[in-house]
Amino acid sequence: MLNLLATETEALTGRKMLEGRTAIVTGSTSGIGLGIAHALARAGASIMLNGFGDPADIETLRAEMAESNDVDVAYDSADMSKRDAILMMVERAKARFGQIDIIVNNAGIQHVSPIGEFPPEKWDAIMAINLSAAFHLVQATFDGMCERGYGRIINVASAHGLVASPFKSAYVAAKHGMVGFTKSIALEGAEFGVTSNAVCPGYVWTPLVEQQIDAQAKSHNIARDAVIRDVFLKNQPTKRFATVEEMGALSVFLCCDLAGYHRHGHSGRWWLDGALKISTRRNRGVRTMNKHAGVKKIIAGSAVVASSERGPRTLNLALQGGGAHGAFTWGVLDRLLDEPNLSLEGVVATSAGAMNAAVLAYGLAEGGRSGAQTALANFWRRVSHASASGPLQPTIFDKITGSRALEFSPAFMMFDMATRLMSPYQFNPFNFNPLRQILEQSVDMDAIRTARCPVKLSICATNVRTGKVKVFGNDELSIDAVMASACLPFLFQAVEIDGESYWDGGYMGNPAIFPLIYGCDTPDVLVVHINPIERAEVPHTASEILNRINEISFNSSLLREMRAVAFVTDLIDASPESTGNLKRIFVHGISDDVTMKSLSVSSKLNADWGALVDLRDRGRECADMWLLANYQDIGKRSTVDIRERYL
Repeated sequence: MLNLLATETEALTGRKMLEGRTAIVTGSTSGIGLGIAHALARAGASIMLNGFGDPADIETLRAEMAESNDVDVAYDSADMSKRDAILMMVERAKARFGQIDIIVNNAGIQHVSPIGEFPPEKWDAIMAINLSAAFHLVQATFDGMCERGYGRIINVASAHGLVASPFKSAYVAAKHGMVGFTKSIALEGAEFGVTSNAVCPGYVWTPLVEQQIDAQAKSHNIARDAVIRDVFLKNQPTKRFATVEEMGALSVFLCCDLAGYHRHGHSGRWWLDGALKISTRRNRGVRTMNKHAGVKKIIAGSAVVASSERGPRTLNLALQGGGAHGAFTWGVLDRLLDEPNLSLEGVVATSAGAMNAAVLAYGLAEGGRSGAQTALANFWRRVSHASASGPLQPTIFDKITGSRALEFSPAFMMFDMATRLMSPYQFNPFNFNPLRQILEQSVDMDAIRTARCPVKLSICATNVRTGKVKVFGNDELSIDAVMASACLPFLFQAVEIDGESYWDGGYMGNPAIFPLIYGCDTPDVLVVHINPIERAEVPHTASEILNRINEISFNSSLLREMRAVAFVTDLIDASPESTGNLKRIFVHGISDDVTMKSLSVSSKLNADWGALVDLRDRGRECADMWLLANYQDIGKRSTVDIRERYL
C-alpha cells in the first residue's frame, strides 16, 4: 500500500515522497538500520549512514545506495557511545546536506547476564549507545527542526521497550527509557511540525537473528526449526518474523507528510509483530480542527455552523499585555488563524500583546496563516528556552500547587526585593533584556513595514516625559518600538526613540482602541483580555495588593475608551439620521477570568514551557467557543454588553 502511495505521489507531483529531505540513520550498515536507510533513500531522502564494518564494504554499500536511488549518501563512523563524536557527525551532515530533517535512532548493543553477574561496564555501554546516544543526537538537531516547522524522529525501541525478559536488565531498561524519551519529545515538538515515534518490533529477520538462532540450536542441541517455532516466534501472532522491508516501509510512512497530522506530532508506540498491530497515543497538543465540520450546533440560542460553512468576516484585534500570560493570546490567535474566511484588518497591542502582534504580522507577511502560526509558536518556544537558562524557575513546591507561580523561588524573592529597593539603572546598568534578542530572531521588521504586510499594526507605548500614549504604526515600527511597549519601568531602563523615552504602553492604553476606530474601516473590535477587570475578593498580601493595583491601572484606559464607545453608540441609536461622521463600533471579547484570577503576579514571569502550553490551550479553547457562539454576529452587533462589562 505504501509503495502504491509513493508511486502515485511521484506520478502526480513528479517528486518522490521524501525528496529534498535529509536523514541520519544510526546503526545503518546492516540489519534494521540498513533496511530503513534503503527505504528512505528510495523515497528520495539524502542519507547519512553510520555504523561499523569493513571500510571497503561500507563504501560499496554507500555508492550503490546513492547511484540506485539518485540521492546523496554519506557515511560517518561516529562512535555512538561518545557525545563529541555524535555532535561532529551532526556538523558534518549539516555541512554536506544543509539541514537535518529526519533522525532514526537505531544503534544498539546487547549483553545477556544475570543481574548479580552483570558487568557494570556493559551496563554503562548499553545505556550510552542504546539510550544516551539518542538524546545527544536529538538535542543537536531538535531546535533546527522546530524552527523549520518539520522534523521526524524515529526511535527503534524493540518489544523490550514494552515488556521485559530475564537476564537483559540493561537492554530492557534502555529500551523502556527510549519509549519514555519518545513521549516527552513528542510533546515538546507537537506545535512545531516535529513528530516523534517509537517503533517496537518483535524479532526482525536479520543476519544477527540468524546467528542467534544457530547459537540457540547448537547450545540446546535442538533443531533449528524448533528454535524458530518454540523460542523466537512463540509469542508472535502470525508466527513469522517481521522484515527489514516492513520496518523501512513504516519508517517512510512516519516521515511523510501524511503522518504529520497537520503540524502536530504523535507520541506513539508502533508494534511490528507480524500482524503489524498499531497502537498510537496522540499527545494533548494535537488539534481537532475539523471536529465540528458539517455539524450545526445551538449555543446561547443561536445556530452556529462549522468553519467550512462560515461566510467571510473581518475583525480588528486589541491585544492586552501581561507577561507570560500572553501565551493565552497566542492560543487565541492560533485558533483564529484556523478560520479560512476570517480576515484581520487592524491589530492594536501593548506589552506582551505587542510581541504577539509583531510576530503575527511578520508571519502573515511572510507565510500567510500557517506562517503566522509557525512564527508565533517559534517565538514562544524561544521565550521558554531563554527562561530555562535563567534564575527565575518554579520550584517543586510551586509546581505541586499548580499555580504556575514563583512564590517559593529564592531567586524570585531576591529579584522582587531588588526591584523594590533599586531602580533598573542600578541593578541592571547594562540594560540587559533577553526579549530583545528573541524578538530580533523572531521578526524581520522590514516585512512589516512593506506593503505586503496584510494588517495595520498599532503598537502602544507610554511617553515618560509627557505621560501620553504613543502609537507606532507599520511604517515606523522597529524592535525598539516593540521593546518600548513592553518596558516595565521597575525592570528595564526606558527605551529611547528619536530623543523621547518610553515605558510600557499599558499605563496609557492596554491597549488603546482609537487607532482601530480612526484607522480601520472594519467596525468590529475583538479585545483579548489577559488582566481581569473584576475580582470578588479584596487582596490582603503585599503581592496580591500590587497585582491588583497593576490590573486596575492597566485596565483604566480601556474602560475610559469603552465609556466613549458606549456614549457614541447611544448617540447613534438615539438619532441615526443626524449622527454625521460618528462611527458605530461592535465590541467583542475573549477572556478566561477564572484562569487568570487564579494566577499570581509572579506567574507573569514564569515562562516554563508547560505553563505556556497550558495557557495557549486555554486560549484556543476560549477562542473556539467564542467563534462557535458569535461568528455570525461579526459585522452585525456587539457580542459584549459594554455597560455590564466595562462601565
